[in-house]
Amino acid sequence: MRVRVRVASAKVACPNGAAKIIQIDPPNATVDFTVLARAAGSFPLDVRLETPDGVRLIGRGSVILRSSAVSAVALLVVAGSAVFWRLPWGRRTRKRTKAAAGASTAAAPADTA
Repeated sequence: MRVRVRVASAKVACPNGAAKIIQIDPPNATVDFTVLARAAGSFPLDVRLETPDGVRLIGRGSVILRSSAVSAVALLVVAGSAVFWRLPWGRRTRKRTKAAAGASTAAAPADTA
């Protein structure tokens, strides 16, 4: 039996096409689709099974996709906040190091021979 498998979701793009015509061999058939997530999180992917011409609907279902996609903007915000947080800590450490170095040279006894 030949059927058309069509997938659709608002948060997923299918670069190789969202529909494929396949031959189903009983009892099971697997169809692979390449998808690109547009957002992170869990969201439904609607699956439709149709006649090869796409006129009649044979069956439908839904699959939950889980994506861990991270945007470049989110990475820049995290990196920027890490640098912003690190700057005052680094300045404070440098001041303490300079103060400790100055105190150790002032406390050193002079050689009076």
